[in-house]
Amino acid sequence: MRTSVVSVLRDEDVAIHCDVSGLNPGSAIAVLWRRTSENGTEYDVYNYIDEKETSYRPGSYIEPKEVRKGNAELHLPRVQISDEGVYTCTVINTPNSAEGRATLQVSAAPLVYVTPEKPTIELGTEKTVMCKVYNFYPKNIFMQWVQCHKSSSKRKVLKIWKKFHENSDGTYNETSLLTLNPKMEDNENIYSCIINHRSLQTELSRNVTLIVTGQ
Repeated sequence: MRTSVVSVLRDEDVAIHCDVSGLNPGSAIAVLWRRTSENGTEYDVYNYIDEKETSYRPGSYIEPKEVRKGNAELHLPRVQISDEGVYTCTVINTPNSAEGRATLQVSAAPLVYVTPEKPTIELGTEKTVMCKVYNFYPKNIFMQWVQCHKSSSKRKVLKIWKKFHENSDGTYNETSLLTLNPKMEDNENIYSCIINHRSLQTELSRNVTLIVTGQ
C-alpha cells in the first residue's frame, strides 16, 4: 500500500490515495479512513463496511465500485486547515488486512499589500511604509524589505520591525514596518517587500517607489 505526503491549498478538493493488491473479490471488504491531528487526537473520517457508507467528515467519499479493483482513494471536497493531519487507510479483506498512511498538508496562500505605494518624503524627515501579509497558513513565513537602487543592480536588505497575529480561523497575519529617512540620491529608489511561503511556487513581492523632495 502506497504512502505519501499530499499538499493542497485551502478550499481545494483533494484525493488521498490508498492502493491495495491481492484482494479476494469473493470475501467481504471493509475500508476505514481515520485522521490523526497534530496533537495526537484520532478522528473517524469515512467507513465502508458491508457495502454501507458512513461519512463522518462532511462530503468525504470513496468510489465503492473501485474498491474491489484495489482503489480505496479518499476524496475530500473544499479542504480546510482543520483537515490537516495523518490519514490512515485500513482495508480489511477477510481474513487479511492492510494499512497505509498519508500526511495531508494544507496551506493558505498569503495576501499582500503595501502602503503607501509611492511615499513622498521631504529631505530631512522620515516616513514609515507598511507591508502587511495576511490569511496565510502555516505560520512559518519569510519576509524582508530590500532596497533596489535606481541606477544599479545592487540590492540591500534592510532592518525592519515585524508584528505577528493569529486569526480565529487558524490563519496568520504579519505586518512589517520600514522607516525611511532618505537622502536626495534615494529619490526614485524602489523598496521591495519580499515574501516566501510554503503555499507559493515562487517568491512574492510588492514594490514602493520613493519620492524625495527638497526642503
